[in-house]
Amino acid sequence: MQVRTEIAMRLLISIIIATAMAAFCSFSVSAEGAERNTVTDEQFLNVVENALDWERSRINSDSLIEGYILQGIEGESEADWFVLAEYLLGLNDDYESYCDAAEKCLSDRLNGDSEYLTEYARTALVLKICGDVNTDLSSLSIENAADNEIIWLAISQRVNGYDYTYLLEEIEARQDTDGSFGRSDIDVTAMALVILEKDSESSRLALAFLSEQFQGTQLSCEADSWIIIGLCAQGINPSQSLDFTRENGVRPIDELLEFESSDGGFCHSLDNESNTLSTYQSLIALIALAKYSDDGEGIFDVLSTENDIYELENLSCEGFDDYDMNALEEIAREVSATDLEQLEKLSERAELYEADEQTKQALSQAISESEMLCEQIEELNSYILENAYPLEKAHLTKYTVLCEINEKSKAFSNKDQSLILSFDEIDDAIKRVRREIIVAILAILILIFVITFMIVRKIKHGKQIKSNI
Repeated sequence: MQVRTEIAMRLLISIIIATAMAAFCSFSVSAEGAERNTVTDEQFLNVVENALDWERSRINSDSLIEGYILQGIEGESEADWFVLAEYLLGLNDDYESYCDAAEKCLSDRLNGDSEYLTEYARTALVLKICGDVNTDLSSLSIENAADNEIIWLAISQRVNGYDYTYLLEEIEARQDTDGSFGRSDIDVTAMALVILEKDSESSRLALAFLSEQFQGTQLSCEADSWIIIGLCAQGINPSQSLDFTRENGVRPIDELLEFESSDGGFCHSLDNESNTLSTYQSLIALIALAKYSDDGEGIFDVLSTENDIYELENLSCEGFDDYDMNALEEIAREVSATDLEQLEKLSERAELYEADEQTKQALSQAISESEMLCEQIEELNSYILENAYPLEKAHLTKYTVLCEINEKSKAFSNKDQSLILSFDEIDDAIKRVRREIIVAILAILILIFVITFMIVRKIKHGKQIKSNI
């Protein structure tokens, strides 16, 4: 019976240790609603295809163009953006029919009542990219136009090959003192990056504003989308820019993918349902990232259609970047057991994105050190369970054991001490046992005093009796 009890106790101890180490020796780089992840090409394409399937299901048509024409919404925002996405992806559809219908829609608009300039510009942009149809919108008045209207008019004129310098000058003149456009609007400021000259003072100020906004708080789906598009247009890799990487490693692509719903669409915020605007803007952003080039040739350049993303690799433009190197250097200063999961993720990224051998060796050494610390902590936790657990019930006979545990615990870093079983209770347990020892010593001293007093008194009493005789 005693042997069975001992076996059961050892089994219980092993389970507790394994559970504790699994929980504590993990490290997750996370943000509110998002965390830094490695996005594989398969995952990337699945997201893109699911978004298109969501729209096909929503309009109940296997062909988006056929569905839009049947609904009579060709040339409208939803139809234009999804058709552009299909075309940029190199998917087969009846683009000629769509462009014919959208061109008539644009002509009717130009001959009818005035609308937002973005309506003209968007459709003219789609007609040029998807149908090689040129539309000059220079006759449109920009009086009373909002920042985003002028931005899109300039983008359309540039893509169609017409003069847009007067529009660019107007845009730059409207830039706010904080570097933003549209009265500190994140989306509009990111849109401006598509047309602003690369490395210009205006683009530098806009980038600084957007970086500050991204670093400061969680953004919306649309804001993340336009930041990705804008950075790509400026020749800045959204997946590797430190200016657009939060302290916890989260980048625009990480946060954007958090807005993907289970139905394949995208939502404005984490507590919303999928909607068309969030979905097509996310889709355009993903395509822009897949077609990224350092020279800033974005998806609104006609030549970008020559790149079929299904034939490209590393669609999310990942790499073992400066953030990863900084993380490794920080860990290497004092490797701990709590770093193990992060080190393993860094090692995976280093292999996947072909980091140099020196970096791989540094990671291998750090992982070995971290694993060794995990083993040492596991052994210490096992010793605690077998000899002093639970600590609140430890008594004075465990004082030497508690002191030994405390000494071994202090040898670990502050981070790793959090992995030690009941570490926060060790000092209190030692103090409590010390008090018990002091009380016991005092009790013994009092007892000795009493006994001595009684003996002395008895001796004196005996002498007194003898003297009386």
